[in-house]
Amino acid sequence: KSKVTKSIDTVSNKSNKQDSNNTESISINSNSNSLSLDILNNSKILKGLNGETVSFSNVINGFQLLISDCKDTNITVYSLLDSIRIERCERCVISLGPCKTSTYLDTLTDCILFVSCHQLRIHNCHNNSHYVRVNSHPIIEDCSKLGFAPYSFSFPDIESHFKEANLIDANNWDNVVDFRWHKSTQSPNWFIISENDRKSHDNSHIIIQTNEDNN
Repeated sequence: KSKVTKSIDTVSNKSNKQDSNNTESISINSNSNSLSLDILNNSKILKGLNGETVSFSNVINGFQLLISDCKDTNITVYSLLDSIRIERCERCVISLGPCKTSTYLDTLTDCILFVSCHQLRIHNCHNNSHYVRVNSHPIIEDCSKLGFAPYSFSFPDIESHFKEANLIDANNWDNVVDFRWHKSTQSPNWFIISENDRKSHDNSHIIIQTNEDNN
């Protein structure tokens, strides 16, 4: 299945600030489906993407991001974020700029994620790779086979975004707390990704191999 690349450049919409009921929707059609980025009360929603490569940038002052129900999709956000929630995704590569508050990941499988935030909570996720930079301990619950490595996503304005998000001194990535593991020994549900196996962002062109790709 061929990949389709979409690029969205957005800026703050003053009318949205004046009227909280005003919703702006940006839709781009591809051969397989329609990409919809819904904007409501400074929230951006990406839902139901399959086999897409999506990037957007130039969003002023940060925003709340929700990604859900995506498969075999690359999503890249070159922007400061207010909060992040990602749910029910499979075989996706998701690369995100610094986040001012928290990130919540739920029901993700076979994904690669680049996340920097103050609090990172991961629930019901399996066989994912996480490249993170967090102020507090990353927390996992009901998870298995989660890999962790230092955050390696970069773009021209990222240092100023780290400063605005108060993440300049954030350095947690390998001290993961497993809420389902109460023994003093290392939890079997997470591991440190070896240096030889770590991915670089490389402009989000990381491709996850599927059985279809190998045939």
